Amino acid sequence: DQLFEWIAGSIGQFSSGEHGLWGIRLLDKAARIGFVGLMAFHEPPVRELAFAVHPDCGQKGVITEATHAVLNAVATADDKPRSIRASIDEPNRASIRTLEGLGFTKTSTSRPKGALWTQVHFIRAV
Repeated sequence: DQLFEWIAGSIGQFSSGEHGLWGIRLLDKAARIGFVGLMAFHEPPVRELAFAVHPDCGQKGVITEATHAVLNAVATADDKPRSIRASIDEPNRASIRTLEGLGFTKTSTSRPKGALWTQVHFIRAV
């Protein structure tokens, strides 16, 4: 249900000229296997990089390639931000390695009220 809410919010973001979520699919397949893009998280809202891929497609560079495309799109936008943030649940070591490989730097950790895990926060210049 939360994914459908994110997609609906993403459509609104694109409609208003902001960046949202892009679907990911393999060139030889029609089905989407994941998403990557910018979404608002936290209170107050902060636009952050968000991504996910089907487990069968993980650890194959799919997220890295798709994220490079999003970072390039953001970098060439007229209203590009100075930096992009991301937050990952601490147990998700694969995503942490992906962000580090993309040039993101760890800035802090936090455990939001009601969260199951500590979040690791990152930033990267655009």
